[in-house]
Amino acid sequence: SEQLRRVLMEDPDDIETAATLARLYTWTKDFHKAEDVYRKHLQSLDPRKESDQVLLAPVLLDLHRPKEALETLQRLHRKTPDDLRWSIYLARCFTQLGQHEDASEILDRMSEVHTATINERLELASYLALVGSYKNAMKMYDQVLDVAPTNRAAKIGSARIQLHAFLPSSAKRTLDSLESDMGSDRQYQLTLGSYYVLIGDYAEAEGVFKEALSRNSEDHEFRIAIGDMYRVSGEYEKASGELRKIPKFSSRSREARYLLAKSLSEQHQFEESNTLCQVLYTEDGRDPRPLLLLVRNLGKLGSATQAEALGRKFLELNRNDAYATVNMDIALGNLMLDEERYLEAARLFQSATSHPYGQLAEAYYGLAKAQ
Repeated sequence: SEQLRRVLMEDPDDIETAATLARLYTWTKDFHKAEDVYRKHLQSLDPRKESDQVLLAPVLLDLHRPKEALETLQRLHRKTPDDLRWSIYLARCFTQLGQHEDASEILDRMSEVHTATINERLELASYLALVGSYKNAMKMYDQVLDVAPTNRAAKIGSARIQLHAFLPSSAKRTLDSLESDMGSDRQYQLTLGSYYVLIGDYAEAEGVFKEALSRNSEDHEFRIAIGDMYRVSGEYEKASGELRKIPKFSSRSREARYLLAKSLSEQHQFEESNTLCQVLYTEDGRDPRPLLLLVRNLGKLGSATQAEALGRKFLELNRNDAYATVNMDIALGNLMLDEERYLEAARLFQSATSHPYGQLAEAYYGLAKAQ
């Protein structure tokens, strides 16, 4: 990024470098710098000039501005419907807007798979799974497996979605079909360990994660995995010890600190958890998880009025972020339950469960308690 920044300083009109630099900043979660590059070099691009919009639309998606990107992407997709690039960006755009049926239709039109496009489909599937659009992610993995039945990345991705859907037996069958080829593969080991965590076999999970760490003690993804496994199993001191080993400069630092805040909350150390949440939310306001946890913590501390005000302000400012608003509805619903405001709780849980992102056991359980 430093080299790109120097190039841009020498030639501020180099919009290709500006677009690349802005996207690079978003990938490293440095949204403040990404927004700065966008405002200084890209915001004034001519919306009538297609070459400019081709550069700008992906930047807007990475900046979580799907409404601004939608019209351009739809036009580009109509103009070149066989260009997989615009289908992928448009599917991402609809997903960010919470329009999952529209995204699904785009994916259906991509069903004619060519071997040369497998990697692009895998990247889209990974993105969809990351943001919780599991049904559409599985559709992408299925498209890949239709033409490449032994594709390892697609099988592992499918197994992870099966775990998210609480289908451990299906996930294990998928993993078993890979065992002879991938016994020491990182992604296979991470997914296998997650399977053992889900079924409550913490000893097996610990063995998988420790074996990987014995090969590379600096593998922060496995370090976080074992730390979170200790959290889930209630061994909070061990969890804290592992999660605190992740250095601040690591790309995994944010995840480790969020899980540490979650662990502290589960131990009723709400004040310390809140301090971490506030730091994380200040660093990146686009990640709703720290604020969601902060709202829950404040409710537990008896500061329900403050918690509700924070949550409702967040909803006002983030109505276009379907994933964030659904999860805030659930957090506020739980707060209303604790306050015995059952009618308001029911409305919030009904709002959450009406959306694909809200098809969660916690939301349905909350709705049942509120009614």
